[in-house]
Amino acid sequence: MAQPRASTSSANTRFAQFKLVLLGESAVGKSSLVLRFVKDQFDDYRESTIGAAFLTQTIALDENTTVKFEIWDTAGQERYKSLAPMYYRNANCAVVVYDITQAASLDKAKAWVKELQRQANESIVIALAGNKLDLVTADPSKRAIETADAEAYAKEAGLLFLETSAKTAENVKEMFTAIARKLPTDQVGQRRGPAGGIRPGVDINRTPPNNGAQASACAASQQRRWLADAKSKATGSTPVVLPGSASTTAKEATPVPKLETPITPSLEPKAPPPDATPQIPLTPDAPKPTSSPPPPSESATPPPPPPPPPVLPKQTHRFRNFFFSVTFLTILGYAGGVYFSLQNDNFHDFFTEYIPFGEQIVLEVQDRQFRSRFPLATPGSIPNPHYPSVTIPKRSGATWRVAEKEDPNKAQLDRDGPYKNAKKDEDVVKTITPAAAVTATILSEKQLGDPKSAAEHLDDSKKGQARKTTSLHGEGIAPAAVDHHDPIMHELVSIINSVIEVVNQHDAKQHFDDALVSAKKEVKNVNEKIQELKTAQVAPLADKLKEQELEFTKVAAGIVQTMEGQLQAVENKWRDEFEREKDKLAENYHAKLKKELERADELSQQKLKNELLDQALKLKQQWQDELQERVEKEREGRLARLKELADDVQKLGELTGTWTEVLDTNLQTQKMHVALDAVKASVNDSHQPRPFVAELAALKEVAADDEVVKAAIASINPVAYQKGVSSPAQIIDRFKRVAVEVRKASLVPDDAGVFGHASSWVASKLLFRKKGLATTNDVEAILARTETYLQEGDLDNAAREMNQLQGWAKTLAGDWLKEVRVLLEVRQAVDVIAAETRLKSLRGE
Repeated sequence: MAQPRASTSSANTRFAQFKLVLLGESAVGKSSLVLRFVKDQFDDYRESTIGAAFLTQTIALDENTTVKFEIWDTAGQERYKSLAPMYYRNANCAVVVYDITQAASLDKAKAWVKELQRQANESIVIALAGNKLDLVTADPSKRAIETADAEAYAKEAGLLFLETSAKTAENVKEMFTAIARKLPTDQVGQRRGPAGGIRPGVDINRTPPNNGAQASACAASQQRRWLADAKSKATGSTPVVLPGSASTTAKEATPVPKLETPITPSLEPKAPPPDATPQIPLTPDAPKPTSSPPPPSESATPPPPPPPPPVLPKQTHRFRNFFFSVTFLTILGYAGGVYFSLQNDNFHDFFTEYIPFGEQIVLEVQDRQFRSRFPLATPGSIPNPHYPSVTIPKRSGATWRVAEKEDPNKAQLDRDGPYKNAKKDEDVVKTITPAAAVTATILSEKQLGDPKSAAEHLDDSKKGQARKTTSLHGEGIAPAAVDHHDPIMHELVSIINSVIEVVNQHDAKQHFDDALVSAKKEVKNVNEKIQELKTAQVAPLADKLKEQELEFTKVAAGIVQTMEGQLQAVENKWRDEFEREKDKLAENYHAKLKKELERADELSQQKLKNELLDQALKLKQQWQDELQERVEKEREGRLARLKELADDVQKLGELTGTWTEVLDTNLQTQKMHVALDAVKASVNDSHQPRPFVAELAALKEVAADDEVVKAAIASINPVAYQKGVSSPAQIIDRFKRVAVEVRKASLVPDDAGVFGHASSWVASKLLFRKKGLATTNDVEAILARTETYLQEGDLDNAAREMNQLQGWAKTLAGDWLKEVRVLLEVRQAVDVIAAETRLKSLRGE
């Protein structure tokens, strides 16, 4: 990736490039922050990021420092979390985003911060951004995370902290600027590679220098390093060393001298140097004599024919095929990777970072492309010395002013596009400002010097080439020849002549003849108009300059008089100050002398005091030694007694703990008694059924660790403690009403009609009622026994008797039986709890 070309106005311009990654939960506004920072836009309906997105933006920290961010916007969904390490690997800085309206997003942000501090680069700069500040500004009740809490966490973890709003652009640029200031910007014009290396940039805007600046340009080109250059020690790379040449005893290699002219191969044999050893081939040794075999006899039997050679198995060449296949696939893969790296920036970063030798191959391909496109941009290329010389006259438009530095924030808008073509004509007109036009009018022919301009020199050098080209295709268009002395007209005429030369070379006169002729006429008219304006403006400007000169002379004389008066006043003031300082120094000297005498007296007295103190210290030390001995003896006796007291205190503590447990148990038992009495009072209320939910809950809370009480409470029907239970008096009263209906139902047959019901009612009135514990099992006997048991208070036997009824009689008595059962169940549970309470009391005793 090509680096922006540094301005030639300052040699201290620095350009640094860093990788930045955004992390955080989904829907916290990471993509909106990046969009606001890069393009200054906000989209209310922006979709969630899938995988990751890549953008770039530059920040100007000051006039000489520019920082470029390679921003990776990661997806916050849980399914993409495993891809995050691939994006924050080798990152120089990171922004962890959370939503200030969602408390859970800060916890996820803390997890991301821990992961970065554990796995990312040790020197990574992390910023914590609380997004969606605009929602809290509109409605403060939506804030779920306090600023103080997040700021305290950021300070504890060593993070940058800002609350931002992608919608209103609040603190967005400030956050990235703060990150850029925390980064090391000392690596100028370099890009950090995957392993901390440096990837040089390419300046494709480099143009060959003219003859007037060839020396300085050649010297500067030797110090620069381009993409096509070999790496040197200045770039921080390590040179390749052959085995054995890096040792201290190896002979230093002689540097190869640089040739000023290219070497052409010669077919003539080179003569050897005089001090070289002659290359004479060695004489081979004489062959040793060998005994020849005896000639075969004519009567010898001919030998049998040799057996046929064995058929060898056909070789499969597996290793060779595998080697060629792997080689071919590797070459194909690298070729495809290089091609896609040149087409896609994201794939370029992946290929150069994770594929071995990927970066070197891509750099080599880019190097060759650069050399083919810009053959004159290489440092080793020497310009043609036969170029025509170009003379720039005095005040021909060159100025000492430095070109204004481009705003880095507009880096994304400086590219060519359709919107640029629409403004091209307007920009050309704006380049000729009124100030430039006025300045051009005051130039006289004497100031211009040689009237032959640079454009005319170029025209003379190119006329020969134009004649050669046009001679093959007929007479070409004549170049523009205008008598001009204005630098702007110089440039305009040179441009038109260049266009005419190109048209003549390509034999396109029939297409551009009319346009170029009209252009030359317009240039001539403009030149005449400029000369008229110059003639009209020179005299008034000269008078105005004379008036200003007189005015400036008067002002300068007044300033000189004022300065002389001020200098005299300053001189008098300094003389007075000198006299005062001299008197002050004399007074200080006398005071210092007096202090020295007083100090000498104090020293003599202090010596006497010190001697007395030494004697007092010796006496005090003796007294302390005696006191220390007595204290040690007394301490040993007291420590023995203290140990006995400590043992007694420990025993008392154990006894106190035991009694505390007993007291706690007794207190709990008393609470259970009180709660049980409250439940009994609610159950035995004779006036009306009363719920005892609160009393039962209190009893359950007091006996929280007693399983028996829990089981007894669980056995009580919820209806009983929610609505209450009937008292024995109420049950007896209801039994009397139910008994009448049961007697009626007992006399009615199963298939009786209206007459049967009427007769049963009459018969029930005439029926004799039994008393006491009757021995029969008819309805009247059951009712009599039940009534007797109720009068005695035996609800259990009364319920058992009523349960013996059959048919309609039992159906009518069903509700009464339910009330009796509920009361009996509650009493049974209360009795169980009371028994458990008494058992606990006995255990405590």
